[in-house]
Amino acid sequence: MTGALAHAGNGRGPLMVPDSPAAGYPGRHGVVRCSDRVRDAHTEGFTRLSFLIAGLARADPEFTVGGRRIADWFREFLVRGVTEWGTDATFGRLADPAEPGQPLVEAAFLCMSLGVARDALWVPLADREQDAVAGWLGGLKDAVPFANNWRWFTVLVNAFLKREGYPHNAALLRASLEGMRRDHVDAGWFHDGGALDFYAGWINQTLPLFWAALDGMSAPAQRDDFLARNDAFLGTYPHVFSRAGRMPRWGRSLPYRFAAAAPLALAFLRPDRPVLDPGFARRLATGTLNQFLPHPGVIMDGIPSLGFYEEDASLVDSYSCTGSPLFAYQTFLALALPEDSVFWTAPLAEGFWADPPARVEFGRTGLAVEHDRVTGRTRLFAPAGAHRGDPRYDAPYFEADDPGAVA
Repeated sequence: MTGALAHAGNGRGPLMVPDSPAAGYPGRHGVVRCSDRVRDAHTEGFTRLSFLIAGLARADPEFTVGGRRIADWFREFLVRGVTEWGTDATFGRLADPAEPGQPLVEAAFLCMSLGVARDALWVPLADREQDAVAGWLGGLKDAVPFANNWRWFTVLVNAFLKREGYPHNAALLRASLEGMRRDHVDAGWFHDGGALDFYAGWINQTLPLFWAALDGMSAPAQRDDFLARNDAFLGTYPHVFSRAGRMPRWGRSLPYRFAAAAPLALAFLRPDRPVLDPGFARRLATGTLNQFLPHPGVIMDGIPSLGFYEEDASLVDSYSCTGSPLFAYQTFLALALPEDSVFWTAPLAEGFWADPPARVEFGRTGLAVEHDRVTGRTRLFAPAGAHRGDPRYDAPYFEADDPGAVA
């Protein structure tokens, strides 16, 4: 947190995440192609850092960094972002309100953070400040999303506006929800534009939980359907990880790293009890964090680097800037869970690793895993689909190994 705020004048200026030659945008090798993309990169850094801020502020509204409450810094930056047009602080608007763009993505992530820490981040805003934020979100409510995980961004923006009593696009919200339901493949796994990867978890299984909290009561059948599919997903997804909770290097957006643990932890934000054993969920999520945080190349200049264990341009997608890996902090929204949540209080458990099955197939998805009870390794077998030839998808298998016990 301190390292990230160092790029924002210690919390008193715009968050200017430094560029990197490994970044997909605003331009590789320092070549800036579009000033709007520079603005988008700054916005990404803030909205994804907000996951950590929201978790901390929900757990302790007085949490300070450098002598200043992080909730105060967040609100100040948020208001600047939606009001100071033409400056480095601005979040920008869509050129065409009907066309999706990066601001729509980041707006959805802001809605997640504002929702989970509403009392600390949203309620203290003055009426005119809330109106300014809602005005910016309202400029994105009509954006027709791409036919993939972007539907959830439209859903969350409109659900937040609806919950707070502002104009929203109810028809587009309903259509986006229906589109996501149709993307379900089997066993709780949703495809993302035809592909199966970690997006099935860190978007298509986590964002529905926030929609359910914001607006699920208005569509109880759909809410219960998504929760049932979440339970089905939680019955297979843990098998992707090794005994120690290590994730395989599989699919795109690999610099998001331990966001892979987010579905394991955030399931306990549900109002009901998920099927996953909480002690096993915490064990796996802790192991995924421990897979990365000890590596010196994971954090550079105070923020996660563009890579897996270190900066690696070969793993960076064209849509990723240096602020993008802060999406890993989605896992820290679990800090919003109360101290008496079973996620925190349940004793650590081995789950299926107490007697691991040799092989598990994930319904009709084409995904399957093999477990080695001696080494603790997991091998994931996954169809490459449209990504044939891309080594992140098209390999004999993807291995999550176990270098030792979880601390």
